[in-house]
Amino acid sequence: MQNPIGKADLEWILHRNCEGTEQLQSKNEKESGMENKKYEYWLHRMPEAGNRTIRELLRRYHTPFEVYGAVRRRSKGVLEVLTETRMDEAAEYTRSYDLNREYEELLQKGIRFLTAEDEDYPQRLRKIPSAPYALYVLGQLPPENLPAVAMIGARECSEYGIYVAKNFAKELGAHGIPVISGMARGIDSISQEAALQGGGRTYAVLGCGVDICYPKSSRRLYEQILEQGGILSTFPPGTEPIKRLFPERNRIVSGLADVILVVEARQKSGTFITVDMALEQGREVYAIPGRLTDRLSDGCNLLLQQGALIAVSPKDLLQHLSPGQMELPLENPQKETGNIRDVEDAGSIEDTRSIEDTRSMEDANSMEDAKSMGDTRSMGDVRSMEAIGSMENIGNVEGAWNTDDRLRILLEILDFLPKSVEEIRTAYEKKTKAAVATPEILCMLMELCMEGTATQVSGNYFAAKVATVLRMGV
Repeated sequence: MQNPIGKADLEWILHRNCEGTEQLQSKNEKESGMENKKYEYWLHRMPEAGNRTIRELLRRYHTPFEVYGAVRRRSKGVLEVLTETRMDEAAEYTRSYDLNREYEELLQKGIRFLTAEDEDYPQRLRKIPSAPYALYVLGQLPPENLPAVAMIGARECSEYGIYVAKNFAKELGAHGIPVISGMARGIDSISQEAALQGGGRTYAVLGCGVDICYPKSSRRLYEQILEQGGILSTFPPGTEPIKRLFPERNRIVSGLADVILVVEARQKSGTFITVDMALEQGREVYAIPGRLTDRLSDGCNLLLQQGALIAVSPKDLLQHLSPGQMELPLENPQKETGNIRDVEDAGSIEDTRSIEDTRSMEDANSMEDAKSMGDTRSMGDVRSMEAIGSMENIGNVEGAWNTDDRLRILLEILDFLPKSVEEIRTAYEKKTKAAVATPEILCMLMELCMEGTATQVSGNYFAAKVATVLRMGV
């Protein structure tokens, strides 16, 4: 007499009949980690299946394997979660989906696929509201035993923003504090490269698949991060970067960090989306103060006004994350990695000092710097210079004082904040009380750029290098 067929066995038979070519698998094989991963991966790649949909399906069917069978059978429970159209898409997708091949291709790319069921799933993400169902990883995950800082800010950043981002990120990296960001153009990528240059680690969260480098201009940084950190995403491999995916990316950036540092942002900036998410997640938010006349600092100044913590030195963050660590020697074995390279296409300031030299300069009395500038600054000016970081990266700008008077006047008009050619031309005419043609202004600006005292930020916008502004006292 044959044994009656149990419920689990019946579902496997239905599964086999639907698949056609698949053989009946044993209970142990079904429950094995590898087999479960295949179904988890299938579920996460199902069209239009976001976190909420996946969680509802799992609430009803308990495991990805059970969901798989229910979708294949177009079960009533699935139709209560998906619309008829989405059900048709999910069923078609599932019929043509090869569980073994798809998961094998993922492994061949070296991509780790983690869900909340895995021990390696980041603990910080487990605790945020609506934790992502899955995470894709190339490289490493942020260490659980170290605090992490997310550095965010404007894409079209100023020389001041570049300087501050490099200064903070390099110091954090030198002290072994991981830097989290989105590898976007501007403050994100500058901060991450500086963290690497400081001998630390950085982790990029992308708004696309981990196998896609976005933006393309960050290819070198992308490869460096794979060596000294990791690339993470909640989107399956092959997902192209589109605008609606970036808020989720920002949520994960803040979710992986203990502290958020806003370096530079306009008052109406996408950075505020990340800040709001960070506050919902219970993260501390720091902001770098800026001048009231700088539009790129309006966002940071507003955050400070609303109660964000102020950061005027990397020490502020280090003391918050690891009280007393500043009195200890650097623990990072790569702390003496040589000179800092310029950030590509960022108009960064050349740094020819080692990290230890930099720290010693931060602790030095700034009166010597004031004397070297011809005693033209008051002690209050010196303190304001200390407030934006150490005096590293000043470089040599003597060429600015060897140029003719017209170039000197033009240089005095420039500042950290990028200005348009038309704005510069108007200011020049007002200062000299003489008419000047736009092409002539452009020629002089290009000459200053070649001397290294100014930089073309983007299009027709120009700014003085940080070193120039500090030296001239603009």
